[in-house]
Amino acid sequence: MTSDYKLGLLCVGLTLAIALQGTEALGQDPGRVRTAAKTAGLGSLNGVPIPGPDLIGTAVVVNDRALLRLGKALFWDMQAGSDGQACATCHFHAGADSRSRNQLSPGLRAVPQDTAFGNNKLPGSVPGFPQFKPDYQLAAADFPLHKLQVPEQENFIGRVVLQDTNDAVSSMGVFAANFVTVIPGAPIDVGTAFADATFHRGPTSLLSNVRRVEPRNTPSVNNAVFNHSNFWDGRAHNLFNGVSVIGPLDPNARIWVNKSGTGSAPVQETVRFPNSSLASQAVGPPTSDLEMSFFNRPFPMVGRKLLHLTPLGLQLVDQTDGVLVSCLR
Repeated sequence: MTSDYKLGLLCVGLTLAIALQGTEALGQDPGRVRTAAKTAGLGSLNGVPIPGPDLIGTAVVVNDRALLRLGKALFWDMQAGSDGQACATCHFHAGADSRSRNQLSPGLRAVPQDTAFGNNKLPGSVPGFPQFKPDYQLAAADFPLHKLQVPEQENFIGRVVLQDTNDAVSSMGVFAANFVTVIPGAPIDVGTAFADATFHRGPTSLLSNVRRVEPRNTPSVNNAVFNHSNFWDGRAHNLFNGVSVIGPLDPNARIWVNKSGTGSAPVQETVRFPNSSLASQAVGPPTSDLEMSFFNRPFPMVGRKLLHLTPLGLQLVDQTDGVLVSCLR
């Protein structure tokens, strides 16, 4: 039984314990909540072993220390993005994103998609947030985005909504450009910029572009290793296929494997790495035109670019870093 499965069972046990003892009473007494959690066997994650991928019997040669170094370097390296964006650009603050300017995205996940900022796009006559626009500096007074006359009445029939919007406070990424190529030794991709119809200041033009913003806020990666699936919608599959986000749901995903040693022609194989939803998640942002990539950048181009660059070549590494310093000496 895997650690994340055991953790899930413990959470179910806590839920049942709270239900049996009375949710309302427990909710008013944090001490009783902690006692109920301990009774149900739910403790600190410090005592839960970190689940690892089961690579036994696969075509992948495992070197845990090398994978750790590679993963941390790629996570922080600005050169992995088309124009200076790293994974850590949106995960630098307790694993999340604390920036507050140009962090608004219109309803890109709405059905149908909404690309207009500010005004209320939801049913009814509730006012929106006319101050919202690209490059906006968020203020404390803007929150909550779903404003009720009586905040405690969220689930009440007849509640009075004062303001609402389907805009999202999210995380900014790249400027709009079509990918052309990479140049060996160059940290920035070659791309053809174009006027962004959504993310711009004032009239639409190339000079008015601002960085594009993802439709959902960056979640913290702290303790994400315990998540069975990742991304807000869970599409980063627990079974990594070596290529794309959705695991076995992608029937065309294959990796190249050298079956017979040096000199032989590699062949394509299907792989499934369990307990690897973070690997599934990691292959998404590098080709997203809202996060790290110019439009239509093939994933292999990320590797081709980085092979000609010094890891973290644009950044400083703290001399107390226990993972990376030994690689750079």
